[in-house]
Amino acid sequence: MPHKQVIAVTGSTGRLGQLFRLVWSGDQPRELAPLWLTRQSIKAPDEITCDLEGRVPTLPSGCIILHLAGTVAPGREMSDHVALAVAVRDLALRSEARHVFVASTAAVYGRGDAPHEEAEKPDPASAYGRMKLAAENVFAGQPRTTCLRIGNVAGADAVLGNNAPRLILDPVPDGTEGPSRSYIGPRTLARVVARLAGVAATGGVLPRTLNVAQSPIVSMAALLRAADRPFDWGPENPAVIPKVELATDRLRALMPDLPLASAAGLVAERDSLPSWRP
Repeated sequence: MPHKQVIAVTGSTGRLGQLFRLVWSGDQPRELAPLWLTRQSIKAPDEITCDLEGRVPTLPSGCIILHLAGTVAPGREMSDHVALAVAVRDLALRSEARHVFVASTAAVYGRGDAPHEEAEKPDPASAYGRMKLAAENVFAGQPRTTCLRIGNVAGADAVLGNNAPRLILDPVPDGTEGPSRSYIGPRTLARVVARLAGVAATGGVLPRTLNVAQSPIVSMAALLRAADRPFDWGPENPAVIPKVELATDRLRALMPDLPLASAAGLVAERDSLPSWRP
């Protein structure tokens, strides 16, 4: 059997970590051997129970690291994200990691009408975006590192991931569909990361930053209709960001078969994972 590339995943009991474990357990990429790092052990043979900010055993030499650990809790400080990033950077150096993928967010870009390209200067409008940008900056100058600026993940977002019986959407100026965002389906996200890890495993060149989303953008109202979820319009909100769109040219060059986004397709991907409820 050919040697498999170890990919060590931090935050494997978090929202995205649970997603990758679920998808890859049923459809594991042939060339990858996941190793799950977690503080909450489920006693699986392919996991390491550890605290990233404590003592972490050295990983297999030449592994790939997918850094998902973090929090969206409003009470957490920016230093929490930075401390986790520093711990992962140091772990990667000790383990002579082949490549590090850092899960970031579209929120680092902030406002803007045009699609956000990776080369533009980030200007986050939220505390979460500022925290993730600070974590990205920890890896500045580090070789073999890619920051994945991920769009809204269908099912882990504030719309499809919200279990309220009736949702309230912010109206947007000159719009009838509410806020629109770049989305990606959960299974598609797992496939994208597996493809990128395969490129890294074979010595391929990857960009320092990469937007990870499907195009075109999708409105939140369209998603709720596709999911048959009732919603109402709230009062005008001057803080609402009408549109966050990610340019996906770089990603499509690496993955030409990336499917287009649609409200129905995103809902179907979310519904195909009934046991995943972040």
